[in-house]
Amino acid sequence: MIIVPIQNHAEQWTNAKQIEMSGCGLISDQDNYENIITELSNNFEKFENNYDNSNINDYGAEESAKIILGV
Repeated sequence: MIIVPIQNHAEQWTNAKQIEMSGCGLISDQDNYENIITELSNNFEKFENNYDNSNINDYGAEESAKIILGV
């Protein structure tokens, strides 16, 4: 995937960086998106394999609620 975080939104940068560090995607902006599309296309199988092998926690909202509630 290609991630384009909105400027001045730290949470978007943090999420984008986690995706990039996992090897599942690349961070882009308006100045380099064409190069990033090419890079993703040329290495798609690598990114796909990294995603398939990733351990994604999709229970973040539930875990956050437990922390907030002290459960």
